[in-house]
Amino acid sequence: MLNRLTIPEALEGVGINRSRLLRIRIWLSLPQKIVAAEPPKEKGGAPERIKMIDVYPPMSCLRSEHLAVEFKHSDSMGQEKTNYLLECYAKGNNAKSTWDSISGEIELILDKIAFAFQIPIRKVRFEILNMTPPLVIQSEREGLFGNEVPSIQKEAQLQIVEEWTNKISSKLLSSKIEEAVEASLRWYSKGLTAKSIVDKFAFYWISLEILSLPDQSKQRVFFKCQKCGHEIQICPECNASSQHFPDTKERLKDLVTSKLDRSLNVFENLWSARNLMFHGRNKLTENEVKDLLDNTVNLKQITLEALKLRLGLTEFDPPFRIQSGFAIAGEPHIGFRRKITKEDIRNFSKSKNLLKASIYKNKKSIR
Repeated sequence: MLNRLTIPEALEGVGINRSRLLRIRIWLSLPQKIVAAEPPKEKGGAPERIKMIDVYPPMSCLRSEHLAVEFKHSDSMGQEKTNYLLECYAKGNNAKSTWDSISGEIELILDKIAFAFQIPIRKVRFEILNMTPPLVIQSEREGLFGNEVPSIQKEAQLQIVEEWTNKISSKLLSSKIEEAVEASLRWYSKGLTAKSIVDKFAFYWISLEILSLPDQSKQRVFFKCQKCGHEIQICPECNASSQHFPDTKERLKDLVTSKLDRSLNVFENLWSARNLMFHGRNKLTENEVKDLLDNTVNLKQITLEALKLRLGLTEFDPPFRIQSGFAIAGEPHIGFRRKITKEDIRNFSKSKNLLKASIYKNKKSIR
């Protein structure tokens, strides 16, 4: 019967402790292929009708460290069409803490699917529902749902709250802009448009790094003492000259500290954040995310000032800031209670292999 499921019926003896069994579903939007629904009336002509079809194959039991995930077609329409669904089960004390524990693994699985198919994957909405047996139709269960997936690791949305003068300088409109500055403006604009912390930091950094390139022919420089900045022109051991072409860090350090009058500590913090971002770290600690927030706000202002310098704008020319602050956008999901449907139980009964794989892979509760 579909009205009720007990633990033995659902899991065939796989034990569940006092923690809850939670079903995580993420509805996805993937590109579709356009094909002819009807052949053209004339040879070589356009088809009378076309249709969109899904071309990416479903996959069962995609595995990560603690999860077994199913990637399958979805017929869920709602307000916005979604054509695929990612589903998995996990044990945990509640929906929010469980999501916090497994979100990194889900992110990695989606990254692998996107890489395999070479497509963008958009996460449209999600649901985390308590599916601990026994399940009874019309019984109420708690969970989370939302139109956007809760923040995955460092992908939290950052809103920089600023008030700017609503004027544009005539110098900006009339000046001839170098190609490098055009490129920097384009990346800075991408940073303004981006929503997540990491995207904003990356785009502003690219913009600033372009501005650090020499606007004239390359000039050699001497090595400097890392502590006091004194030039070391000759090696004390072999008397060789230390002249060389400045590398990226040296160029940026000179731009930030000498031309934009920031402290060495500010630059080193930005450089450390850059290394954290670009040298393979994916899972950041809570303190590292907080530091990244501060550095992103500082980087935006520094890049703005560097652009104004290259555009021939003074500190009294707009754009200039009246007041500012920043905030991380709230997690776009809410708790809810809903009734178990016949479809929930039918799907649960079909997920026996996925359930077994999930329970065996994660024998300890996720807390």
